[in-house]
Amino acid sequence: MNALPATKRRLGIGLVAVCLALLTSACAAGKHAQTAEEIPAIDGAGASAGAVKLQAVAIKAPANATSYKAGDTAEVMLVIVNTGSSTDTLVGITTPAASGAHLFANPADAAAFASPSSSASSSSPSGSASSSASASASTSPSASPSGSSSAAGSSSASGSSSASGSSSPVKQLTSLDVPAESSVQIGLSGQGIVFQLTGLTKALFPGTSVPITFTFAKAGSVTVQVPVQLTTLPSGSGEVIPSDTTAG
Repeated sequence: MNALPATKRRLGIGLVAVCLALLTSACAAGKHAQTAEEIPAIDGAGASAGAVKLQAVAIKAPANATSYKAGDTAEVMLVIVNTGSSTDTLVGITTPAASGAHLFANPADAAAFASPSSSASSSSPSGSASSSASASASTSPSASPSGSSSAAGSSSASGSSSASGSSSPVKQLTSLDVPAESSVQIGLSGQGIVFQLTGLTKALFPGTSVPITFTFAKAGSVTVQVPVQLTTLPSGSGEVIPSDTTAG
């Protein structure tokens, strides 16, 4: 009489064990699949000088998903926030990581400057790492970058340096005003102001960082260790990242 209940108990325990095993393996498979497709992102570095704060400063991941080569051009994105009660002006950008640091009024001018057919590159005054972020705009661009938030109105840009012989001069910015209690986005929206490092002095890999110094008329200078954003390659893809994560 007792044999039947005991058998039922054993069958019940066995079924529970099988169900638990299936659930555990399914969860593990899901986690593994997600991990294989995603890697952590680098949001960017931050720093401050006086009333000016730099946020989300990062070099965009290389387009080829592996690295930048020496001599390449890399685009930098950041947000400049002025928490003060008066306008401050970005007057210079320097870095040992590139031979030039350039601000452009818009993506079209940045593309024209980088184009081999453009004479802008040879005529740009910003040819060394110690030069300021040169910009040119014979007229001030409507300079509130698309997507930037501004509590005190638009930012303004000034300066002029056009490519000789060019029918459509490339507009670089020799300075950039950041109004009080406002922010300016650079390179984040696909529109508006573009910041490029040209003639990289060495290869840059995702995850490494380089020092870039920003100089403001009132707040002074601040140096940021700017990271190169990680690529979207899946983990386990075989990409090798150097152990030295800082480029001088």
